[in-house]
Amino acid sequence: MQDSSKAASAPRFVRLVLLGLVCALPVAASFLDLAQVVRDGVGGVDGLDGVSSVAVSPDGINVYAVANVDQSIAAFRRDVTADALVFLEALKDDQGGVFGLLGASDVAVSPDGAYVFVTAAVDDTLLAFRRDVTQESLSLETVLADNVGGVFGLDGATSVAVAPDGGHVFVASAIDDALTVFARDASTDDLTLVDFEQAGGLVEGPSSVAVRGDGERLFVASRDAGWISIFSRDPTIDDIVYDLSFRRPSTQGASDLALSGDAQRLYVTSAETDTLTVFRAITQPPFWAFDQLFTDGQDGVDGLDGASAVALSPSGGLLFVAGSIDDGVAIFRVLPDGLEYVQTVLDGVDGVDGLDGALALAVSPDALHVYVAGSEDDAITGLRLLEILFFDDFESGGLGAWSATIP
Repeated sequence: MQDSSKAASAPRFVRLVLLGLVCALPVAASFLDLAQVVRDGVGGVDGLDGVSSVAVSPDGINVYAVANVDQSIAAFRRDVTADALVFLEALKDDQGGVFGLLGASDVAVSPDGAYVFVTAAVDDTLLAFRRDVTQESLSLETVLADNVGGVFGLDGATSVAVAPDGGHVFVASAIDDALTVFARDASTDDLTLVDFEQAGGLVEGPSSVAVRGDGERLFVASRDAGWISIFSRDPTIDDIVYDLSFRRPSTQGASDLALSGDAQRLYVTSAETDTLTVFRAITQPPFWAFDQLFTDGQDGVDGLDGASAVALSPSGGLLFVAGSIDDGVAIFRVLPDGLEYVQTVLDGVDGVDGLDGALALAVSPDALHVYVAGSEDDAITGLRLLEILFFDDFESGGLGAWSATIP
């Protein structure tokens, strides 16, 4: 017969061990710590002067950044052993046959990792670079310019996104107040203009474009009027159709947006109102409802001053916001019933560096790193995601609901 006293002591022992683990964590346990800062002009690094955007390849091997002062795209390789970025090259405007990078504004990588797309807001261009993994190099393949060769809708090209199947490239242009769609030929990799939408003036000064996971919905944030506009894509006729727009006072000056993996929540940042606004999908019109609002300096929230960019971890468990005036990254947990603010990593605090003018960020596919573009530091900062123990009802004294996860 089993000794009842021993059986009863087992849960107590487990709870004591778990409690010991919690107590062993630092009081100010962080979700992120500094892994590395790569800075323009230091250690041979080039092409980061005025860095404005950053992207990670789907395989996690390469990190790309564009800079509007250097008029360039810089490429890095992630050294897994050293857990560090290694500078590979910088391609600059009017050098080595490269052109069209004046005012480089955004960068995105195709889902197959074969191409890197860049928009330039001064040259009014969309550029396609071929990625050679073996040679660890980029080569310029295509430059599409506004009002050249039948192309239009690229005046003030601000943001670029690629369809999940890689078949289309979407560009939001701040001066044309438009969303422009290009089809990508799988056999030739040529880009062809297929559609141009202004939604009756509601796409006003667009700052960001995002694509739903199935590629059938597009979301555009407009900085000038704060509208969030949604378009449907009809693959049978290779066309997009305007659906609806909505806004809140907090979305005035909308700077970026991100869509949850299940497409049930939309996250919008505003550098003008220093906010993160959350909308949730509903079944009845207007189909999107206001859900949550986080404002810098309210309810303990920090890091949203100049909120410029937002990104989710691959699993959707964490959300990150770059604050260009706060020079930091605010971190939120994504819970079933909404977001929970956790903490902020700030430039110059606890040894963190390179976040001055934090303008953009990207999360690695393995969920281990957040790469932040520090436009005033002319740097890319790698922040390492830490393993965290979540004790969901610890404050109430219970240890029944706990999980150990890497977000």
